[in-house]
Amino acid sequence: MRRAEEFLMDEMPIIPLCFNRFYFLSRKHLKGIHISPSTDLDFRYAYFE
Repeated sequence: MRRAEEFLMDEMPIIPLCFNRFYFLSRKHLKGIHISPSTDLDFRYAYFE
């Protein structure tokens, strides 16, 4: 397993061929929403202006 992991990290034989796209709708007066690179929405600091 360790040798396989080292090979994957050194040689990078696998690359992503496509990426998912996510579309979000938001209102202009809704602020403070954080969207992570993994598309998780964080509303902890969200507020209306």
